[in-house]
Amino acid sequence: MRKLENQIKGYLRPVIDQYCPRSLIVLRGNKLLIFVHFEKLPERDQAREKAKSTAAALRDIILQEFTGIRISIGIGEFYPSPLDLCKSYREAIQAIDIGDKVYGYGHITAYHELGVYGILGQVNKDIIGGVSLALLERLLQYDSENHTDLVKTLEIYLDEKESFSAAAKRLFVHPNTVKYRIDKVRDILGFDLFEHPEQRLNFHLTLKMRRLLIF
Repeated sequence: MRKLENQIKGYLRPVIDQYCPRSLIVLRGNKLLIFVHFEKLPERDQAREKAKSTAAALRDIILQEFTGIRISIGIGEFYPSPLDLCKSYREAIQAIDIGDKVYGYGHITAYHELGVYGILGQVNKDIIGGVSLALLERLLQYDSENHTDLVKTLEIYLDEKESFSAAAKRLFVHPNTVKYRIDKVRDILGFDLFEHPEQRLNFHLTLKMRRLLIF
């Protein structure tokens, strides 16, 4: 492992020097921390952009040089004072954790881009589980008993602004299949959640919260 870590650092150092010279690389367990150095105090948007472009270059070089390795990158918020490094570090770790659950391994996730996931990530998991069960219980039970994908289909259908064709592309099925599943959702729930903006929002947020329980 030490040899592999040194190899990785050897590949990353030139990339970091190209984007952010004099940045610090620290190995901590299975995590590699990069403290980005700026020659002059930048605006927050500039710092965010620099961190994102550096992260993309680092991911690309690792994928290129190390076959089969996938890395997830989290970016903490930019703070002018070094005293806030710990806060930025915690945000980067949270960004990785949520990014892996929501987007899958290998994603670059910036804390400031988490949006509603950043808020939901602060919610107790028992509360998330309780809310999910209360709202989705009938659909989850139907999926379990019939080996269907109604819950997954509903989430993607809402993601795609209730477009059968767009949801079908993501699910690799025919649009009529999506329509059939959504009609089944209505039947099982006993009402049309799509006619009520508040219900639609409740279900969509709950489906997103469930992702934070994965892994």
